[in-house]
Amino acid sequence: MGAYRDYISEDADMQTMLFRYSIMVDVFNARLPQELVCKNKLDDELKKKILRKPYTEQIDRLIFLYGVGVLNTEALKSLVLHNDSDFISDVLAFENEVRKNEGADKADILSYEQLQKIILLCANSKKYDDLTAVSFDTALDLVSSSHIFLTENGFIRCDSELTGFLNDIGEAFGFYDEDGDSIHIEEPQYISAAVVSEYDIKSEQAPIAVNCQHLSCFLKVYDKLYGKDFIIYAAENGLPFDENYGGEYEKYISSVKLCFDFKAYPRKREICGNKVNYYDYAVNNIEENKLVSSELNAADDYTVSIRLDVGEPLQDSELTEKALRKYRSSRQLIEDMVIEVTHGGKTDIYIYRNGDISPVDTAEFRRQLFDFNKIWSIIQMCSREKKIRRSGDVITLPQEFIEEIAPDQREYANNMVKEQYMLLMKKRQDNKHLQTLNDIRAAASANMKKIAEEKAEKAAEKAARKHGFTRTNNNDNGGN
Repeated sequence: MGAYRDYISEDADMQTMLFRYSIMVDVFNARLPQELVCKNKLDDELKKKILRKPYTEQIDRLIFLYGVGVLNTEALKSLVLHNDSDFISDVLAFENEVRKNEGADKADILSYEQLQKIILLCANSKKYDDLTAVSFDTALDLVSSSHIFLTENGFIRCDSELTGFLNDIGEAFGFYDEDGDSIHIEEPQYISAAVVSEYDIKSEQAPIAVNCQHLSCFLKVYDKLYGKDFIIYAAENGLPFDENYGGEYEKYISSVKLCFDFKAYPRKREICGNKVNYYDYAVNNIEENKLVSSELNAADDYTVSIRLDVGEPLQDSELTEKALRKYRSSRQLIEDMVIEVTHGGKTDIYIYRNGDISPVDTAEFRRQLFDFNKIWSIIQMCSREKKIRRSGDVITLPQEFIEEIAPDQREYANNMVKEQYMLLMKKRQDNKHLQTLNDIRAAASANMKKIAEEKAEKAAEKAARKHGFTRTNNNDNGGN
């Protein structure tokens, strides 16, 4: 090899590979045409630093992109000298994008400057542990959003609205420390303080987004109808940040955001007075004079899912009003009927009264107003001992029993006594009606029997007369 050995080594460093390429160029006499001569030239200091680097296809292709004018010197230094991570797939995608754009209208393509920022973003995402890796294609999608700004050194900043929103839902933001060449993740409260009216997305004081994979998914839906609501819903329900994120948004709109599930419960009793309470609407199971279970059974004809069709963002309260109107127009509601509306995992209670649908405090609706078992046992004892009294329309228990009931529960006890008394009277009345009906049926049966006997007797007499008349005629004929 002679003098050649001074230019090569056993290691495949850039010095060795540059010499090998030079030999190949010389052997093939592959001189560049004048119109293709590289305009970008490395200065001596940069040459020395790069020649000491290990040879990689990645560096090879980056130098090529520098030579043809796609990358500038600062970008080359950052990508070759200060980043040892593997992002060859991004470099290949970068080359393909440059090649694809050749000859296209400049208004329709990204400039070399913008593409350079994108490859820097991809390289940074592989270099810093606090950044999530992002592919070149994903980065292309990101930069198309009006909500972000891509810095010269390859970091993403979001506008104040997006930064504030994502910070509120727990997304991390940080700052680039140029002196330490590191990323510092900042506390949420400091990010909130940074998002002020004077916020400048191009300022070094603006935080950078650190999870580009999440950001890519967010930006697919952020500006869509209820996109922010979906992002919050997805975070709360642990939906994955993958290629299905956009599809999950469509499901959310159809099956969650614009879907309302209705159930309704007619009032069964009037123990709780003007209070709208669970007890008056529930089906109670009483065993051995004790309440063992109580549950709401929805009326089948009033159970339905309603989906809205809206083209503009409305508040949840407005959506609910719209759904209630649609429900009311499709059903004949009953006075004092309780309506249960489930939307987005939350259930609200309403009551239909005097032609209007009004909200009901859910906690109050389900609150136990009285000790049923104690009151019921007192009522049963008084009933057995015939101590329930009626004076006109007032039905009461003896005072000594009333005093055993808490003062704030006596109203419900009196209503329960009245209900039981009315049920007893109704039962007796029903029994009386039943007895009367049985008497009528017995009398009718006896009457029918009597009529049948009379008809049978008349028929027998008629048959006998007819038979006697026939015998007389036969004797006369015989005599002749």
